[in-house]
Amino acid sequence: MKKLKNEVKKLESLEDEFFEINHETKENTVKLRFHNPEEIFDLNAITKTPILSDEFFEWIASSMEYTPKKYKINIIIYFDDMGDYNEQQLLEIYEKNIALDIKKTLRKAKSKKMLAYSLFGIGILLLTIKFLISGLWDSPGLIGEIINEVIEICDWVVVWEAFAILLLERKERLAQAKEIARKFNRIEFKKIEK
Repeated sequence: MKKLKNEVKKLESLEDEFFEINHETKENTVKLRFHNPEEIFDLNAITKTPILSDEFFEWIASSMEYTPKKYKINIIIYFDDMGDYNEQQLLEIYEKNIALDIKKTLRKAKSKKMLAYSLFGIGILLLTIKFLISGLWDSPGLIGEIINEVIEICDWVVVWEAFAILLLERKERLAQAKEIARKFNRIEFKKIEK
């Protein structure tokens, strides 16, 4: 039993080997190093606006997942060569990209919401068809009962999917946004001093 406790204790402190975790201030400082800023973003072909790469966003998301619960995360990006950029410009690029990502997320949420309302409409239509068919047939027979059951199953599936989109997915998105806002402390871009 003691051996198991020791192994669990080793696992609990495993993040300390990969990150700079301050348990007193409850902060995790993640330090990344790149040769130059072009390694973390691409330039839009038309506007020449820098767009952060998906890999960069994945690294930040991964860092947040590895950060212990109730800890804040600080991300420091070091560059061997800053190129034509300074720290403030890189921070502005980051902020614009985050705003763009939020806008994309809101747009997806809006289209999901419209899908859910459409599914509710289809559910109401299927329910109306079921009642019409039931009212038209005095004794529906085997085929009528099969049609009624199929329509009822389809109706439940459609309505359940609409509820899942409106309630469950929305709740998930809100929880994820709150977690990011709660954990994320700051990001810095710096040139490595030689």
